[in-house]
This record gives sequence, C-alpha cells and structure tokens, in this order.
Amino acid sequence: MTAERTPIFALFLLLATTLLGLALAACGPAHGGKADRIDGVVLGDVDGAEQPLGEVSVSIRPEGVEGDLVGVAVTNYAGRFTIDTLSSVEKREETGLLRDTTYRATIMTPEYWVFDEAFEYDRGTETFDFLLVRKDADLNNASVPESTGDAPLGSRGSVRKGTQ
Repeated sequence: MTAERTPIFALFLLLATTLLGLALAACGPAHGGKADRIDGVVLGDVDGAEQPLGEVSVSIRPEGVEGDLVGVAVTNYAGRFTIDTLSSVEKREETGLLRDTTYRATIMTPEYWVFDEAFEYDRGTETFDFLLVRKDADLNNASVPESTGDAPLGSRGSVRKGTQ
C-alpha cells in the first residue's frame, strides 16, 4: 500500500510545484500582481483648509512606454480613488500597473486648475495625495506671475506620497 501512495504523492507534489512556479512567473517584474494599486486622495483648498474633493476625474499614464495605456478613476465624496489596472484605448485590453514606473497624473474638476504632474510608483499598494489649486486663489495672490500671453500657464498643485 505504501508503494502505491508514493507515485501518487510524487505526482501531486510535482503538480503543486509546477502550479506555484506558473503563479510566480505571472507576477513578473514588469507588470504588477493583484496587490499592485495606486490609492489616492484628491484635496483642494476650501476656505483656507485642505478638503477632499468628490467627483473628480483622475487619469494616469506611464511615461516612456509605447502605446496608449491609461488608468482612470473618479473620486468618491471622501476624495478617494483607486487605480489597479491600465487599459489600452486602441487594443481594448487591460493590464496590471507597471512597476518601478513614472506615471503622469492628470486631474480635472471645474473649479480648480488642471493638475498635470509626474510621480514615481514602485510596487504594491502606494497612496498619493494630490493637492489642487482653486482657480480663484490666484486672483488675490500678488506673488503669482502674470501670463506672458502665448506661454501656457502650466500645471498647478502638488503631489506627495501619503500615509492614509
């Protein structure tokens, strides 16, 4: 009876090892695993204090990568969003986040300046806080330089790695 169990146990062990190897290979260094995601909070200056902004459009694009990959989300009323996949507009396919990559975040909401800045994503779950600048904030701020006409105003706001 022991002789009959040994080949079955060896076959089971070989199958388990093979499946584990395939699972590890699927989470290679370039593309993320299921635990890879970017969590964020979008904040804006409301009456002199940073407050979460709801219903804000957030998109991220990996820089230096060929193709049209983009991750999109809309903040909830607590200002939070999560992006765990990128999709291709042309190919209509999804992929995980690219690890150790610089992403460009574009954040838009009507009352605030468009946020368009780069940030570094490593791997796993990382949280970022994005602070937007209210459009009317510059009207009372004499330290903001005036536009030179044809030159674009550029992005306004800041990004920081959060701990929330």
